[in-house]
Amino acid sequence: ASALFRGAAASALFRTPLLRYFTATGCIDVSAKEITKAVGKGFSIGIVVDGIAGIFRNNHDDEVVAIKDRKGLAKLALRTGTPLVAAYSVGNTEVFRAGFDPWGGMEWLSRKLQASLFFLWGRWYLPVPMRRNVALLFGKPIMVKVRTQ
Repeated sequence: ASALFRGAAASALFRTPLLRYFTATGCIDVSAKEITKAVGKGFSIGIVVDGIAGIFRNNHDDEVVAIKDRKGLAKLALRTGTPLVAAYSVGNTEVFRAGFDPWGGMEWLSRKLQASLFFLWGRWYLPVPMRRNVALLFGKPIMVKVRTQ
């Protein structure tokens, strides 16, 4: 197992004023090219696979993972032979509240801009997390053999 870790962020983060400074934490672009390069250097990569869909499908009462049509990560693992480890944080939907329009306009615009647009608040209606228990669950590693197709 690699001790080197990088989180992968949406490409738009690197082009957004103020937010792009989060990249100083060492995160990389979520593109297949950048992930392949980082894996080749021995890094383990963390990815939120449901992306924009995950934000707009969740609410305070339900935790939903929107990965039905997400195949890019599996294809990348098959090309590189990189093992996959499933992880899920239970309780994230209680730490912050998210607000967006019920008509899907913000989701549509988020997809077009490739950046998530929504309102987020926590304690005192500020971006301060509410005190809730969050559990991080890990699955067993799925070993993947390289496939050239």
